[in-house]
Amino acid sequence: MPDAFSTLLYDGKLIDGVRLPLTLAILVALLLYLLLEHTVFGRSLYLIGNNPRAAHLAGLPSKRYLMLAYVACGLLAAFGSLMLTARTGSGEPNLGGSLMLESIAAAVIGGVSLQGGVGGIVSVVLGSLFVTMLSNAMNLLEVGGYVQQILLGCVIIGAIFLDRIRQTRA
Repeated sequence: MPDAFSTLLYDGKLIDGVRLPLTLAILVALLLYLLLEHTVFGRSLYLIGNNPRAAHLAGLPSKRYLMLAYVACGLLAAFGSLMLTARTGSGEPNLGGSLMLESIAAAVIGGVSLQGGVGGIVSVVLGSLFVTMLSNAMNLLEVGGYVQQILLGCVIIGAIFLDRIRQTRA
């Protein structure tokens, strides 16, 4: 990749001392928070995820909302890919192979239900900070990459187990 690409998207700064990826991540999280918590579209997505039949009976255009949600996910994945490419300075196709597991772990640890309809951006951001700290700690302890994935999988299973217990008590 050209040096200008990495310089602009990874080393660039909008705010003194804060690199562009962190600034953009905060902006994206803020926009998603506002979208999901303070718009009809966002609240409708929660309803569709929690109870698709009730959403349909309420007259929501569920298929259109789901399509828009998938388009937004694709755009955010493309944005994340650009940021990762700028960080590494290469366009290798297998670059973010482990990021899917880490993303699921961050969401589940943050309280997002895999069945849908429950969760929030703030808790996912906190979950991602936890997963990042856990990953850094394992790197400092020189834990192998495959063992890290196994341990992260165990953390996901534990979080799902706790979520199931919480759902049965509610």
